[in-house]
Amino acid sequence: MLLWVGACAHGGPKEANTAADAEAVDPCSCPQGPDGQLPVSPNVEQTIDALKMADAGVRECVREAGGVMVTIAVEGASGAVSEVIGIDSPQPGSEACVERALRRICFPRFQEQVFKVQFRYKVGPQWSRDPATAVAPRWR
Repeated sequence: MLLWVGACAHGGPKEANTAADAEAVDPCSCPQGPDGQLPVSPNVEQTIDALKMADAGVRECVREAGGVMVTIAVEGASGAVSEVIGIDSPQPGSEACVERALRRICFPRFQEQVFKVQFRYKVGPQWSRDPATAVAPRWR
């Protein structure tokens, strides 16, 4: 279970395309684990829990059925998404909105400088009722 609650974001303002885009995003620093010891990198459970933070935002951005494959880099010192490396969406033009949703993700802080992960969100009408629609992440 992910104990660190909140959302981290970086970057300047972006044009609002959806209601999720219009919400304010404040930069933050994700908290350290309760024992003060930082892991080398997030474990699988922490990674999936963190990636689920963007699930609703990604679904609001992409109404077409399919999968949105994302690749992100996470900064160890803050736990914030430092770079959105790639977004492959079934709905053209949704990339900026998806990126904004991804930048709200907050990972627990860790020792590595950067952690890269690839993840696929399932989107579209058939996935709107199932909270466990994402597949396992791939580390890079």
